[in-house]
Amino acid sequence: MATPDSARSLSALTLLIVSLFCGCAAAEQQASHQPSRVVVDFNNTTGHINRAIWGVEGMPKVFMLGQQNPGVLTALYRLNPTGWHARMETWIGFLEPENDNDDPNVFDWDRLHPDKMIRFIDDRKAYEKWIASLNVELMPLLCYNTEWLESDDENDKISDKNEWAEFAAAALHSWNADGDDLRARYAEIWNEPNMPMFGMGNQEAFYELYNTAAERLHRDDPALMVGGPALTPAYWARTDEWFKGFVENCGHNADFVIHHIYHGTDKGVDYEVNKIIEMTDLFRTVPGKATGQMALTEIDSWHMGWGKFQYMMQRHMGYHDIRDRLLSVHHFTTLAYNEHGNHVFGIMTNHGAPMLGTYWSFWIMRNLDGDAVNVMQRGPAQVLDVIGSKDTNHDGSQRLAMVAYNRTGERLNVPVTLQFPPADHDRVLRVDVVEHNFQDVEDVKRIPAGAGTFEFSLSINTGVAVAATILEPGRRHVPIFDLNDQEGAAVSLATDAREIKLGDWVALRARITNTTGKNLSGKLSLQGVPRGWRYEIADQHVHLQDLGDTVTIPVMISVDSEPPLVPRMTMGATSSLLHLNNAVAPVLVFDPDDGSEERISLPVDLAYIEPQDVKILR
Repeated sequence: MATPDSARSLSALTLLIVSLFCGCAAAEQQASHQPSRVVVDFNNTTGHINRAIWGVEGMPKVFMLGQQNPGVLTALYRLNPTGWHARMETWIGFLEPENDNDDPNVFDWDRLHPDKMIRFIDDRKAYEKWIASLNVELMPLLCYNTEWLESDDENDKISDKNEWAEFAAAALHSWNADGDDLRARYAEIWNEPNMPMFGMGNQEAFYELYNTAAERLHRDDPALMVGGPALTPAYWARTDEWFKGFVENCGHNADFVIHHIYHGTDKGVDYEVNKIIEMTDLFRTVPGKATGQMALTEIDSWHMGWGKFQYMMQRHMGYHDIRDRLLSVHHFTTLAYNEHGNHVFGIMTNHGAPMLGTYWSFWIMRNLDGDAVNVMQRGPAQVLDVIGSKDTNHDGSQRLAMVAYNRTGERLNVPVTLQFPPADHDRVLRVDVVEHNFQDVEDVKRIPAGAGTFEFSLSINTGVAVAATILEPGRRHVPIFDLNDQEGAAVSLATDAREIKLGDWVALRARITNTTGKNLSGKLSLQGVPRGWRYEIADQHVHLQDLGDTVTIPVMISVDSEPPLVPRMTMGATSSLLHLNNAVAPVLVFDPDDGSEERISLPVDLAYIEPQDVKILR
């Protein structure tokens, strides 16, 4: 039987808790350029957390693939999509494949197909029920042309703007006219009109289309917020010219502006933040939208490897600083997607396995919600990025969260004080760490009833993020998923391998942590291993008696045959565009002896390399 690690090496980790709840340990000697103490005061709120700035594009594709592979949905739930905005490509050709009638002010619902208008979605009711369960906002992207509206004029490809506006109005009417709780509060008109493959003509043609559609949408639903122009930032696309023209010609009909950001490693987060400020300043000034905001409905950078995580964390922190200017952010995209072979977009594979540079940056932010709280950095420098939040449920239970990121080029040793309202019962402090070779729960402590302060010291390396969250014991805070393993053990599976071939033995690491405080014991197994393959778990039965007990167990998988084909999705107009490829995505399962619910890890994605013929030359 595996028992908790008796002595854990801290050399590779980044957090060391050196004192308990009274904060009586001596502070470490600080360098002059390091903060002398960080204080997170959960008793003092400073505004609201906007979870929509940590969102991801591609929810319809996730739902579609999740019907065949529920692990994809589970991987999404672990990120806490509460408060995100779901951008959905809503196509005129799907809703209105033929003109419903000659009067653009009258809908002929017998000739319109709202159930089929969302790209990738065949069962709209099931999709919208799922979206509502996540507490996610709808943001339809009203887009593109259709054969019966095409003109021969290359500078103005839509023959009748009022008919296109009717499509937009019908799409929004199908959500908002029946009084259901789920309504679309935001709408995006067109996608990248300055990109030839999406273009519908020149600038003047787009401005006319936007104004015609926005005025129709506002006429039918004055509460609807409409935005554009969602421009590509490609160097040849005259983006600044298009945006300035949009603000001058359409700004009066825009409730928010939309932009896309893509760039290489030569431009960083400061460039993005300055660009957002510049563009929102123009929007706030020219049409006089004093509190106007921007939605970034597509964004990514060409960073590869572990540097992508550092970029993502700097972006998450930087966007929080300008959250008053941002309506929502949609990282492109949720599922892995390779466009033109120069970069793999996405945060997870089609099996739900994390992409290391992106997924974990969203995971570490998952508990930030509700009210922002006061964070003070005492000392000569504020070099640690810190966000704190307090989220209160209807029953009064709270989740108090802090995320810290080291953006400097050196290790920081920082004493931290958490101040919070006392409770009449014990609570749990969970500490998570994301670094290059470790993404998991790092420590779990008990906070006794009556305590209102907790002190610890961070020894946090450059480019590393740490989260500390105070939780209620034994029950989840978010209904859709047990984000912090409050109801059972935290279970993870990791490996340094990325590719496998026939005859390999692949080494993995199983890790189980007691995050509940209950006496836990149970059996370990793997799922997702192809039939005929062998796996060995060094010790299949674990016992974790106390809160914070952790055990790490070696696991080996033998690649004994070619794996079966599994679904792989690529971009396409309908949900039928599924392909197959060879890949393996094992998960670790912890089956408790007390009969409670199994705990299942995120999958590990292993790409299978086809055997090659070998010829011996004589």
